[in-house]
Amino acid sequence: MLECFEKIVGSKSCNDIGYDTYIETLNISVKKLAGIANGAQLTGKDYLKSKVGQALDLVLDGVAQNLDPLTNPVKLVQFNNTYNQLHNGLRGVTLESKCNLERLYIDFVMFKGNDSVNGKELKIIDGANEYTFTFNSVAGVVVTIPINQQFQSSKVQILVDNSDVRTAQNKHWNYDCSCNYDGQTYGISLVGHYKCEETLLLCQLNSISSFKNAVLYKVGGLICEDLHNSTQLNEIVITKSDNLEAQADTFHHRSEQFAKSAKKSFDKLIKQSCCYDCNETTVVNFSM
Repeated sequence: MLECFEKIVGSKSCNDIGYDTYIETLNISVKKLAGIANGAQLTGKDYLKSKVGQALDLVLDGVAQNLDPLTNPVKLVQFNNTYNQLHNGLRGVTLESKCNLERLYIDFVMFKGNDSVNGKELKIIDGANEYTFTFNSVAGVVVTIPINQQFQSSKVQILVDNSDVRTAQNKHWNYDCSCNYDGQTYGISLVGHYKCEETLLLCQLNSISSFKNAVLYKVGGLICEDLHNSTQLNEIVITKSDNLEAQADTFHHRSEQFAKSAKKSFDKLIKQSCCYDCNETTVVNFSM
């Protein structure tokens, strides 16, 4: 279960605090559970958690269908055939996402300098995390450094120590990166892409009340099915005297109604988000 949904349905009987909805709303009180079909011993809280997980999977399958946000390639930097002077310290480029729902994936970084130095280190700073990749700088040659990694912060820094290597200059570029100083990336370019994360998109459902109700009623339907099919769940109390099979059908039907409403709201929310747009992405060929 995604962390953002951990408090979507709770139980007042289990003293759950701060949940979005409670199973007692459906006149169901989960007190204890001793012995289910497979013989496992669970508490009422564990049982409810398992039903919430199942309900989430079922509702999400209908509400969040066909998520296909745009993938935006990161533009490549075009270098000149001139070089910067040595600099005592790290220099490079900072990439910052335009959308809070997207994350950067880097296939590989390219570095061009005018000095041959073995054992150079490329540093990628991703929030509180720092990653180091070792490569050999070859004078006048574009060196490829495999990365193959997704980063989790909205701002990612890519840096190389310039104290012993003169880095290639590049044309001013300000679309996909917050370049240092006068638009320089100091010999650094990369191949990668930005893509909105499915988990971040799904968590937007937390702002839609009909989705939470769809999950709540689906949980109620699943519990009623268990009670109807088993004689061992005798400590789960339903305060209404309705036939369990009919009650399960009613809960599932209401869940489907709420799910339809949630899907309309979710589709509108996502289509209007920064993960979908009509802008073309231009890729500039890398200059050797």
